[in-house]
Amino acid sequence: PNWDIPGCKVSAGGIRAVVSSWATNAPPDYMAVEIVPEGSAFFIGTNNVRYYVSADAVPLGVSDNYYKTNAILMRKIPAAEVKWRMGSPEGENGRKSDETAHDVTLSSDYYIGVYEFTKGQYFRTKGSYSGAGCSSSSGLNGLQFGDPRMPVEYNYFETVRGTPTTAATNPEGWFGWPRSGHDIPDDSLIGLIRARTGIMVDLPTEAQWEYACRAGHGTSIYTDSNTYSYAPGNFNGGSVVAVGGYAANAWGLYDMYGNVYEFVLDRYEPYSADSVRDPEGADGEGVYGTFILRGGSFYQAGSDRRSAARKTVSGTRAKTNGFRLVCPAEAVR
Repeated sequence: PNWDIPGCKVSAGGIRAVVSSWATNAPPDYMAVEIVPEGSAFFIGTNNVRYYVSADAVPLGVSDNYYKTNAILMRKIPAAEVKWRMGSPEGENGRKSDETAHDVTLSSDYYIGVYEFTKGQYFRTKGSYSGAGCSSSSGLNGLQFGDPRMPVEYNYFETVRGTPTTAATNPEGWFGWPRSGHDIPDDSLIGLIRARTGIMVDLPTEAQWEYACRAGHGTSIYTDSNTYSYAPGNFNGGSVVAVGGYAANAWGLYDMYGNVYEFVLDRYEPYSADSVRDPEGADGEGVYGTFILRGGSFYQAGSDRRSAARKTVSGTRAKTNGFRLVCPAEAVR
């Protein structure tokens, strides 16, 4: 057992073993990854990773604060070879012209964070709040730093994933997504998260994000309704809240609408109507240009809080920019 999870330590004779097995290429629906602080004796790679067959099997329940500060709880998304409709149909409330509906197929299942990445998780990763949207660099539980369950905000894309070079100035350099694939600088935030978890996490592609958000729903929002409030700043009084503040979708993912915008991997380009497999967005060739945020925020109008809504940003740092993580659906061995 992981004694770091509150309530998991039991007295002698008070435990029984239940042994389950699964193929390494078909792990269970939930994965909890402990973020191991630098200097900890805890072994990264297997001892900090746990799998659970359902939400009910997750110790203490998926809503426990442990999964919002100490560990990253992830849900497997059944995406492999499913053809689905991305974008929005003409006539959808709030629709924009760059949301052309088109068929998409993803090659593989993947895990995605049940919650947005939080300030507490950031502190576990870096040992500091610097850059997480907090005012100081020490003290995980200090009230002056806010609730550690709050999503990380005030993000530049470059801080999260690194700053690319150009072929003209450095032919051997790192060019970002999609040219350099999932390779990223070790000193980027996601590079540090990989080091502290042993898991190949990254931002989701735009298609991965929208497929997970829809959770099988083809309508404007994942409640099978095409009506929504369009008043700006009307979510939770127009302020960010601790993760889990908005209802989960059918796949148990919280805050997919509202709270903070979420970065995705893709550089911006309008959709075409052509069918596509594993879309990657535009190739900026080392020039970051325009990036994409998804899910809306507490601050913007309701038209941005739709499954197909896209917001563009050019490296701007704002109080509404956050992210959640994905990783391949492969068991750690």
